[in-house]
Amino acid sequence: LVSTPDISFTVVKKDDHNYLAIITCQSERGDLPITFSLYKSKELIVNATVSQRHVTFKVPAILDQHSGWLQCQANNGQQVEYSQWFPFEIVSVAGPVTVHSDHDMARNYAVVRLRLYCKAARGTHPRFQWYLNQTPLRDRGSFYYVVDKPPEQSILLLSVGSSSSGKYRCEVWDSFDNSTVISSKKLYVDKEVLNRISTSVVATVFSCFTVLVLLVLFCCLSGVMFRVKHHQQKLDSSLEMDQRLVASEDDMDFAEYSEDPDVARAPREVEFYLESEASEDELTQIELERSTLENLADEESN
Repeated sequence: LVSTPDISFTVVKKDDHNYLAIITCQSERGDLPITFSLYKSKELIVNATVSQRHVTFKVPAILDQHSGWLQCQANNGQQVEYSQWFPFEIVSVAGPVTVHSDHDMARNYAVVRLRLYCKAARGTHPRFQWYLNQTPLRDRGSFYYVVDKPPEQSILLLSVGSSSSGKYRCEVWDSFDNSTVISSKKLYVDKEVLNRISTSVVATVFSCFTVLVLLVLFCCLSGVMFRVKHHQQKLDSSLEMDQRLVASEDDMDFAEYSEDPDVARAPREVEFYLESEASEDELTQIELERSTLENLADEESN
């Protein structure tokens, strides 16, 4: 049985205004011969029966215009298989071309590998070329490996070392027309620079440490102020309670000795002397009376 066919196409420039799309339909397996049919938006454009598992069709193309959807069909008399619908659109390469990177680190946190990614803002059929300084990098070298993944991007894999130091850039142009080449900005790669702590990182760490110290200091000051305030409140409460107790005792004494008329009043010093003088007179009178009684008793006895 024939397998599901794949569809792809490249573009060829005939002249300044005419372009051809070379469309390929291919099945991985199936008894021969196979009849391949090309459809555009469910309309049959062309078909061919071949004694191989792939075929190419040439179709006129227009740049920067969506011309519908393409599909391949494969039929070897036993079954019919259909490819996925593919957009029939050719977009010219346009900038900017950007290069960004990521890296792998060893156990000692040193950068040992870099991956550089090159991508154009637009373009369905781009071609990429990497440069180290002015030297083009093709396919594979002692310290690099190029992986093209059109139309999305091209990837440059680098082993970081002395031989890989320099300025890297990427150029992109249309695979069917090299009249317009767009270059990216240069990216400097150096082992010592990659493993040096950047000023921004140092500033960030220092700022975080300063904020942490200020936060701890603020917490300590807040705790001290809270303890002082709490202690002062306790002292104020104690003083207020003592004043209330004193005031209560004064009120009780005044009420006890001024409001109760039956409570005995301590004699004053003058009254004490007056009472003392009164007692001496009474004793004298008692003594005289006793003497008189004794005299009368003697007289009666005689």
